[in-house]
Amino acid sequence: MIGDEVLLLLSRLMQQTFRDGDLLFRFGGEAFVGVFSCAEKRDIIMLLNMISTSTYPYTFPQVGQISISTGCCKKWCRMFY
Repeated sequence: MIGDEVLLLLSRLMQQTFRDGDLLFRFGGEAFVGVFSCAEKRDIIMLLNMISTSTYPYTFPQVGQISISTGCCKKWCRMFY
């Protein structure tokens, strides 16, 4: 129950950091997946750093401070005719 409360607060912090059009999904127990539209690699790195920076100083009432890990991959779209 405490873990669910922490995940709910974390998801709210992440949503406050995201831009309009960014999508956030809970994926499994403690994992989240974000779908972002970024023209440059530096854009996604900056966004992920903002998420980490916003969660680090936050004190969760249930557990205190937490740490998160972030990563990214690029989806290549190819159209075949």
